[in-house]
Order: sequence, then C-alpha cells, then structure tokens
Amino acid sequence: MSLTDLENIFKAQDHKPTRIGTIHGDLNATNVLVRNTDAIIIDFNDIQANMPLVYDAACLEGGLLVDGFVKDTRSPKDWLASIAPLYQKAALVDWIESCHPSDASRWFYDCVRQIRIHAKQFECQPGQYATVLALTLLKKACNSHSFEDSAEPSDRKRAILRAGAYVLGQQILRSLK
Repeated sequence: MSLTDLENIFKAQDHKPTRIGTIHGDLNATNVLVRNTDAIIIDFNDIQANMPLVYDAACLEGGLLVDGFVKDTRSPKDWLASIAPLYQKAALVDWIESCHPSDASRWFYDCVRQIRIHAKQFECQPGQYATVLALTLLKKACNSHSFEDSAEPSDRKRAILRAGAYVLGQQILRSLK
C-alpha cells in the first residue's frame, strides 16, 4: 500500500481519548542501559510534552526491530516469518505467545512482551498502542538516511530491516481497519 493509503487508514482510527503527557522523545535501545535486572533510561535531551504516552514504548520496540537484528544471518523471509506472529491483531491486543527457546528471535519476543505490558497501561482503549506502533514502524521505514548504496554489510541489512518494518506497519494498520 502507498503511504497515502496507510495515512488514510491511520486517520480513520478512533484515537480519543488518549493519555497525553511528557515523554522521553528518543527512547531506543542505546538509551536504555541494563544493569542486573534494572533498566536505566539515559539521554533526556529530546523530552517532549503533550505527546501520547504509548509513543516511547512504540519507538523502543521499533528501534529494537530495526537495529536489533543487524547481525542476524537468517534470510529476510525467515527473519520476517519468525517475528510475524508478534504483529498479528491477536498479539497486538491480547497476550503474546512465546516462541520456541531455540528460535533466534526469542530475545525479541521477550523484549516485546515487556514493552507491551508497560504500553498497555497507557492505553485508554484497545488498539491505541498498535496504531502508534504502526506509525512508528512506518516512520522508521521511511527514514531519510539511505543505506542502499553503502558497501557495509550492516548498512545493507538495515535497509532490509527497514523494508520489514514497512511491511509490518502496513500489516498492523490493515488489521485495525
């Protein structure tokens, strides 16, 4: 689908009421330090007021999706198939089923489960996090930085991961129609 088509689906969603407040504004994996069982958030330079509270969680999940699989050696098709269940409507609204312990995406399932537990607390109605997550994934996919011409394997991989983010963002919006 084109961005215009996806924008129309997004605009048709019922976003009200929405919990609004002050957010980090740049929450991504590099701004979360882990020490034992504690997560410590750093870099508060982009704090934003009057934003949907689910936005930070969606940014963190989207960032893990695009940056966390850079060294994954699976084909794009296998990688996408391994995480696709996380982006089906049931997993976005209800509980996430675990994947097999031997699956290379297991770490991502665990992270997403924790992120969504916290994000659901900020929803006023089911589907708000899913809507913001779709928007965040599309935003990551359409980032203006181009990796396609780079000789670096990690940059080429990021371009593929961004394409996957677009596919998943589109899938989420379609499921919310």
